[in-house]
Amino acid sequence: MGKGSACWKTRRSSFPANLYLAPKDIMQQVLYEIQDELTAQVTYFKNTGKYIEAQRLSERVNYDVEMIRELGYCNGVENYSRFFDRRTPGSRPFCLLDYFPKDFLTVIDESHQTIPQVSGMYGGDRSRKLTLVDYGFRLPSALDNRSAELPRVQRPDGPDHLRLPPRQGIMSWKNRRRRGGTGSAPDRASGSTDRDPSER
Repeated sequence: MGKGSACWKTRRSSFPANLYLAPKDIMQQVLYEIQDELTAQVTYFKNTGKYIEAQRLSERVNYDVEMIRELGYCNGVENYSRFFDRRTPGSRPFCLLDYFPKDFLTVIDESHQTIPQVSGMYGGDRSRKLTLVDYGFRLPSALDNRSAELPRVQRPDGPDHLRLPPRQGIMSWKNRRRRGGTGSAPDRASGSTDRDPSER
């Protein structure tokens, strides 16, 4: 097949994003850990008088555990991804950034719109998951199946690899809005706040 034939000797497997694979020898340990968290959360609900939430959570998680044990999958299995990935509580899921070398550089176009969306994804996902956890639809570990926070996108494992346009004006504008001030919209091109044209 010529020079290019060597590339066919390497095989790669790509799996759907909503499936989680784990070796059989750790599957039982994963189920034990899920059930341990279930016991702790049900106890918390009962101690705070939330008996409906305790029953709802117990029924749902026990059904999921049985499905995983028998079929290796359940609806919403991604909410248990922390256990399958063997991650510590509070850690973010693995993502494409983990496959890049430490010295790579990312350039983001239209960052004045893209970067706020990163924070928005994390905030929106956390708000929705907190409601599910508070009402007994999901275990607290479901919060760890989330989008990456902006600081972790900028510094996933040490040195900055994300370079953004000057955003001093954008940050100060957002801080003023957060404190209740009016502020002015950041300029698209420079990232500075709007000023009188005569001052430019």
